[in-house]
Amino acid sequence: MNLRTSLLATLLGVSTATAAPVTDKDRFVVDGHAVTATLVADSTKIIVGEPVMLEVRIANETADAMYIVSSPDRNGAPDSFAVKVVGPDGSVPAIPAGPMAGNGPTGATTLPAKGTHVARLLLSEWATIDKPGRYTITVDKTLRLGLGRGDGWNTTSTKHPTHLRLAVDVGPSTPAQLGAVIDRLGTKMLAANDDDGGSLAEALASIRDARVVPYFVKAVALSDWGRQFVAIRALGAYGTTESLAALERALAIPGNGRISAAQAIAEHKTAAGMKILWALRTDQDASLRLEVVHALAELNPPDVVARLTEMSRDKSAMVSGEAKRYLAERKKP
Repeated sequence: MNLRTSLLATLLGVSTATAAPVTDKDRFVVDGHAVTATLVADSTKIIVGEPVMLEVRIANETADAMYIVSSPDRNGAPDSFAVKVVGPDGSVPAIPAGPMAGNGPTGATTLPAKGTHVARLLLSEWATIDKPGRYTITVDKTLRLGLGRGDGWNTTSTKHPTHLRLAVDVGPSTPAQLGAVIDRLGTKMLAANDDDGGSLAEALASIRDARVVPYFVKAVALSDWGRQFVAIRALGAYGTTESLAALERALAIPGNGRISAAQAIAEHKTAAGMKILWALRTDQDASLRLEVVHALAELNPPDVVARLTEMSRDKSAMVSGEAKRYLAERKKP
């Protein structure tokens, strides 16, 4: 284990990536077949505020087909990576797990002969680096692998604990330097293929700076839901005219796109956003009308009682019930 060079980290996903510096690797055997787990990163040197993107690559070194058991990898998922960071002042506080971290299936994923499975980790899901200095990042997970297609993976796979780590040097940043990072990452995100675009969008969204907005406005117009979803959520944090206009256009995205856009508009907590949402009160989608009710209760405009009263007569029991609940809350002393 421990083939080590100083490097850095941030994204999580699954694809086949090319050259990036190797920081640490762990070689083990699965039923006589050699497998290597490697931690790689884009750079050993970043600035404060720059996303840290990591890749954990699991390589089948043999000529036989194998499988790896894959599941949601986000912070807090039951079978996720354990990521810890130690900096100049000691352990960096862990970020609490997200409530939706475990959403997604668990099952066997093909690990073809001489093939590689890639998990991309966005460090900001686990910890925030907000000061200059050298940081050591450790990544642990008990991998489950086996031979063949993975039929019966739940009983036939074998467990292999893996411990990987790397060092990252973080320097101070100026607004101009962070702007350059945003431009580089935003341009890369828009030009990426669908497999990589979502992870890059997540990295860009981790930068809390209004200069990300133009890139997410463009991402909403793409046909890739992975980038659209991240962009919609990100734009909800920026109550600008440009952001609101993009979210209003996103209401035309079928399915979950409309709901996500409505929720992001509601996050703006503006009269302009409420005007857009109120126009949806007669939409055919009851779930969308429900978002209107929630937005009304949250924004609490001067005529909120009259509007909630109107929504309490909605043909959907789900929508009318929520409107009545909010009305009842307002009658409490």
